[in-house]
Amino acid sequence: RLVSWIESNAQAIAPVLSTPPARLQKRLVRLDGSDPAATQAMQATDPAHADTLWRAYEAAHPCELRVGLWLERRSVYAGEAFESRLIRGQQRNTHLGVDLFLPAGTPLRAPLDGSVVSTAVDTMAQGFGGVLLLQHEPEPGLVFFSFWGHLEPASIGSLADGAAVRQGDEIAQLGRPGVNGGWPPHLHFQLLTLPFAQADEVPGACEADLADVWAELAPDPSRFLGLPPELLQPSGRSPAELVTHRSQTIGPNLSISYRDAPLKIVRGDDVWLIDS
Repeated sequence: RLVSWIESNAQAIAPVLSTPPARLQKRLVRLDGSDPAATQAMQATDPAHADTLWRAYEAAHPCELRVGLWLERRSVYAGEAFESRLIRGQQRNTHLGVDLFLPAGTPLRAPLDGSVVSTAVDTMAQGFGGVLLLQHEPEPGLVFFSFWGHLEPASIGSLADGAAVRQGDEIAQLGRPGVNGGWPPHLHFQLLTLPFAQADEVPGACEADLADVWAELAPDPSRFLGLPPELLQPSGRSPAELVTHRSQTIGPNLSISYRDAPLKIVRGDDVWLIDS
């Protein structure tokens, strides 16, 4: 029911960022080992060294917003904090949320009306730092929860349990590596269909053998966050491949308007044209 409601009401969900993610230039951050530079930056245990590595990664891959994938099996989840309590010898290496990588201090806003279930500070190495758990009920009987991790603890200090939050309100800020568990600044955003009493009890990753179960308990929040599907599942030929094919099949007397970086338009959405 929650997934169906999100699909039908996506336009009614306010962005968690001041600028909707769909309007920011984006890149995927692969933490499954396929992007060694990103993986190395995330695995570094010394905060200063990790920050240096991450800044170098950002400089090499410039964009406005970096996105980490839901249900990605991550090689960076290898430490003691991620040992399974349910399956001996396994790690909780499968990511249950979506990551939005942005500078520390970035304000975060409530996507819907709701109430505060709990706030906490996870001080464990490779933990979540400041965490926030909200309850939402957008229509009678449809109760679900949003979990926010790697926050600046001071930014959630005034949120009392049970307090009401209104759609669009600034509710938190992204934490610095020194207080966010030691990670490059980012938001871990997760939906939940089951209740937790305390924010620091929410697991942000699961065992690979239990991923099918957790995919229903913590469904994909990408649509909820307003991320376009083209980012998450690119398809078709790249712009460069299309330009090459065009030069082979269409006469040179017909030009294209964008000489340096042609746009590959894949979809229209309301008043927007969406490129690849």
